[in-house]
Amino acid sequence: MGHPMANNGAESSQLGLYIHIPFCRSKCRYCDFNSFAGLSRLIPAYLEAVRKEMVAWSALSARGGLPSVARDAKKLRLNTIYLGGGTPTLLGGEAIAALLSACRASFQVEPDAEITVEANPGTIDVAQLRSMLVAGANRLSIGVQSFNPNLLPLLGRNHTRQDVVGAYRAARKAGFDNVSLDLMYGIPTETLEDWEKDLEQAVELEPDHLSLYGLSVEQGTALWAEIDGGRLASPDPDLAADMYIRADEHLSQHGYDHYEISNWARPGRRCRHNLLYWRNLPYIGVGAGAHSSFCSVRLANVRDPAEYIARLTPALPVWGETRGSRSLDSPTPRGRHTPETPAAPSFARSAVESYLSQQFLAENGLAVVEEIVDIDQPTQMAETAMLNLRLSEGIDEHSFCRRFGADVRQAFGREIEELENLGLLAGQGGAIVTTPRGRLLGNEVFIRILSGRFV
Repeated sequence: MGHPMANNGAESSQLGLYIHIPFCRSKCRYCDFNSFAGLSRLIPAYLEAVRKEMVAWSALSARGGLPSVARDAKKLRLNTIYLGGGTPTLLGGEAIAALLSACRASFQVEPDAEITVEANPGTIDVAQLRSMLVAGANRLSIGVQSFNPNLLPLLGRNHTRQDVVGAYRAARKAGFDNVSLDLMYGIPTETLEDWEKDLEQAVELEPDHLSLYGLSVEQGTALWAEIDGGRLASPDPDLAADMYIRADEHLSQHGYDHYEISNWARPGRRCRHNLLYWRNLPYIGVGAGAHSSFCSVRLANVRDPAEYIARLTPALPVWGETRGSRSLDSPTPRGRHTPETPAAPSFARSAVESYLSQQFLAENGLAVVEEIVDIDQPTQMAETAMLNLRLSEGIDEHSFCRRFGADVRQAFGREIEELENLGLLAGQGGAIVTTPRGRLLGNEVFIRILSGRFV
């Protein structure tokens, strides 16, 4: 039998779709994401492969191969869609419109769904943005990172401040009324004054949302090699902390709500898709390297775009045909759930144990899934608590108990008490929240929570 998962009230109706576009004009020097420069020749075949993957998910859901979370008329019902990368806007407006049309063919997209497209300055214009808007995209996230002409080359960014301003104005002219900007701080050689100027220039544009990320130097990147070789100084963590505090002060003064550790928004403009992640709610990921999370399992797709395309090149099998595919009415492996066995509560965990194997997914059009990880209840609880603590709303104690059948203070009593005594957590109206100091020391909070065990 399974464990309780989020399947109550509003939580059960929340499902997001992430579409990964791994193509870039050039690889940023700090980037360790699954993104590639020089592979634009693969784009047409890649988009067709993504369409096939969405069709396969739809077919699996329609036949009952997935639990009944967020399903309407046998289609999975999407509240959010997020096109990330890479640089999705390299596809062009028509291709993005076709991709969103394919989403609607395979899924039930809610009328008020938030549909975000990531963009880099220099890859968008008014005509392209208008075609995206007509196709249903209603939120744009522009990767700025910095306005500073001295820092942009260091990061490997191939745009200028003028490109950023032009991209932002084009978005507004096209009709986007929900625009987010990404900025990065803690960059080698960057001063507090440099960062303050970046903040001022960002706020002058009056975006609806801002994501501010401290630079993380990842092994294997070009920036890491330069720092490791002693040619560039490592980021100063104390200076980065000062930059974070200054950002919070500045954005609060200009009406932005600090709703998540790295995110600030105007009223009503919080990123709904990312809230799914932070609330540990279900989402499906399609594309090379994309991840999915639902039913107490986590799935990961093959990362290489060419391999991803190759695995989806054969025609999709049709339900009911032989071709080696197993019908959902076929006998299940020994020791697994059978139709006569009572269904597990909530997300039908037993169905996942029976059907979500790599072999089964491959037989039914999802050979791109390369890894399936079962998430046990203690881990689910710890991850949910940790992710919730990234949000200003924190852990709602009643919701946590309803979701898992256990009190969060029973589950993590020692850890929470220690963190409260250190001034990193605090009780607040039926919730446990991270204090301002706790946000600065977020890794300390998260490590302690993740080390906790269900009692």
